[in-house]
Amino acid sequence: MMFRVQREEAKAIQGALWISGLHYLVLPISFLGQMALARILLPDDFGLFAKAMALTEILFFISAFDFPTGLVALQRVPQIEDTMLTLAIGVAGLFILMGAVLSSVLFWFFPVNVVVMFLVLCIVRAIAIIPPVYGAIALKRLDFKAWSIVRTIATVISVISTIALASLGLKAWSLVGGQAVLLAGTLLGYCFITRWHYQPKIPRQTFQSVVHFSGQMFIARTLENLLHRADRIILAFLVAADSLGYYDRAQYLFMIVAGMIVEVTLNVGLPLYTSLQADRLRFRR
Repeated sequence: MMFRVQREEAKAIQGALWISGLHYLVLPISFLGQMALARILLPDDFGLFAKAMALTEILFFISAFDFPTGLVALQRVPQIEDTMLTLAIGVAGLFILMGAVLSSVLFWFFPVNVVVMFLVLCIVRAIAIIPPVYGAIALKRLDFKAWSIVRTIATVISVISTIALASLGLKAWSLVGGQAVLLAGTLLGYCFITRWHYQPKIPRQTFQSVVHFSGQMFIARTLENLLHRADRIILAFLVAADSLGYYDRAQYLFMIVAGMIVEVTLNVGLPLYTSLQADRLRFRR
């Protein structure tokens, strides 16, 4: 028993070191990448992307069910992986559909290029709901090393791709391309490290457990999203593109640093505590 507890503690320490260590590696790369983009793109380019991205935040409450967290927390529920991915795919489809409907209204308030980019980003962000489910499978297995490596490689490739696309003259669309590359990299990487084969099934008992858990998460995440995203949504309607671009980049650089604490706490602590929750003795130790 003592050996088992020590092994869990070792995994927790190892996970924290891998996630925080690689985050420190990515931090200067992301910062230098932003400086390079600032020399290539204009404030209006950043502003156009920021406006379109901010408008997608209107729909982000749809993803507040937080399926990856549910997958990790409900480890002992049968076929939880298949259920969560099936629901995530359904939510992604709903995200795209609602984005298409909302775009017909946005044409009355924003230029065509903003609405077109909004539609493309709706597709990208909808599909982005799926990779974290695969990533949660790796976290559920306490495979922090592989999870961290995939995140790091995908982020670095995304930064390089964004700079390359900007150098080719794609302007604001280079930022969209960077998001798409990050999405593809994380999805392919998580699929590779998990080697998990999806079966589209939703057992009734599992569905009931997911509805109960995700319903509670939906309320908390919706309030959290309103707190952290409302400013960008409001500014998208009130300020010019270049002003929003400055605000968006400053906030992005801040979140690169602040996100490290959240990543270690959530992505190491939750899987570890969940794996121990059935054994009170081990949990106390």
